[in-house]
Amino acid sequence: MVGVVYTQIEEKLIRENEIVREEGVPKEYWTYFSGENAPIINCSGCMEEVKENGRPGSLAMNCWKLLSFPSSIEKLNLIKEYLSEYVKRFPSTHGKWSNRASEGRYVVVWYFGSKEEMWEARELITKEWTKSGILPIERSYYLPYQRGGNYYEPELGHWRTWGYKYYSNLKTNPENVSIICPYCESKLTLRSGRFGEFYGCLSYPECSFAIPKLIILETLETEYAEYERWKDHKIFRVELNNKQIIVQEKKIKIE
Repeated sequence: MVGVVYTQIEEKLIRENEIVREEGVPKEYWTYFSGENAPIINCSGCMEEVKENGRPGSLAMNCWKLLSFPSSIEKLNLIKEYLSEYVKRFPSTHGKWSNRASEGRYVVVWYFGSKEEMWEARELITKEWTKSGILPIERSYYLPYQRGGNYYEPELGHWRTWGYKYYSNLKTNPENVSIICPYCESKLTLRSGRFGEFYGCLSYPECSFAIPKLIILETLETEYAEYERWKDHKIFRVELNNKQIIVQEKKIKIE
């Protein structure tokens, strides 16, 4: 493979990830990479923790990942070359890329053990990949991130569903903070729709801004999150400031 640094734990990495890969997907579908200090054993420990407690624990929710969907083998090969350097800079990270395209796109997943490291890498590669032509992805400069593992638990469903249970011990109750609309400065209030709970603007229908409840809960825990609105690929910064959550549209500058 192009320039990718493997470590002595490569076989272990593949074995652990086979446990969490989707049923029916052959192991040849993914190629795995890692830095020298990647704690791969956490992948299976994360699943055991979830099954034992019926909710995600520290291992699951401290797993942060960046996702990329290159549209050609040329872009994928460029990403591989970048990753060969990135794992030296971020030696505790690991990840995988797909060897085959699905619906016209390949998949690259890069795992981090802390949100700080993920944010640092995300800012770096957003700029570098835009300059080299890997980004934008469709109309967006956004490089998506997720947290909470990378698997579907048959008894609990997708992690976004059972992830709510993780936030049950939050020190700050969402009801005790004001969430401000980035457009009309009205408050956002909790509502429910076909895709789950969300916070919508009190000025609706004049203002239709809305944001998923999980983003608000993540902000209460980590004090910062980002949200991409898929219909127009706009990105929003979500920050906790005392008793207010401030939502602002994020403008990405590529030097």
